[in-house]
Amino acid sequence: MARTNDQSQCQSSATQRYKEQKRQLHNIEALAILLLSDANDDDEEITALLVAQYAMEEARQLKIHGGGRYGRRGLYNQRKSKDFFFNILYEASEKSFKAWMQMDRRSFWYLHDLISKDTIFISTGARPQ
Repeated sequence: MARTNDQSQCQSSATQRYKEQKRQLHNIEALAILLLSDANDDDEEITALLVAQYAMEEARQLKIHGGGRYGRRGLYNQRKSKDFFFNILYEASEKSFKAWMQMDRRSFWYLHDLISKDTIFISTGARPQ
């Protein structure tokens, strides 16, 4: 009987996590809708679309995992939008850039130039960094 009880507790815990993830996803979706409807310029619209894209990816992951304890697992290296970093680095406004990168664009590129030639960032193995 103890084993059945442990199994039901694990399943209940997994169900609770799934419900919490769904609630959080709903909040992110609502945020994306609010940001998109309140966007005053292209930069705010891009930010809203990035949030919506994130919500869609989370929804896809939630569907893959299925909420059960033994749901199908996703990939270790999950695909990101191939345009995400390009959009942030080159097309987002200074305000959006600062929100995502936590520094202004000029400081980011200055830091990039300082560390890009450092040997620690040069791949010497069979796998790229």
